[in-house]
Amino acid sequence: MKSVYDKFKDSPKFAMISLSADNDVETVKKCIEENELKWHQGFIGRSSKVQSAYYVSGIPSVFLVGPDGKVVAKNLRDQTIVTELENALGSSAASSGAPQSE
Repeated sequence: MKSVYDKFKDSPKFAMISLSADNDVETVKKCIEENELKWHQGFIGRSSKVQSAYYVSGIPSVFLVGPDGKVVAKNLRDQTIVTELENALGSSAASSGAPQSE
């Protein structure tokens, strides 16, 4: 996820959010600090309604959500994450690190 963030972070159309389902917030804080995670982090805990609402069956679960709040793609893994983001954002924005003109 760090490489995905690094590749797309400069696109004004991109935002990345992680929601942790760990048992306690201190574990999350430690992980963020140790791994130098620079994107937005949230803590939902184990009993969150978010997991059932989005049918999260494994961790990590990666969703691509459009600006309208609708899920564009789900269950993304490995290169599929990059491919879907390039399709959504435009591949030139990812390869150059520069914002893509509209």
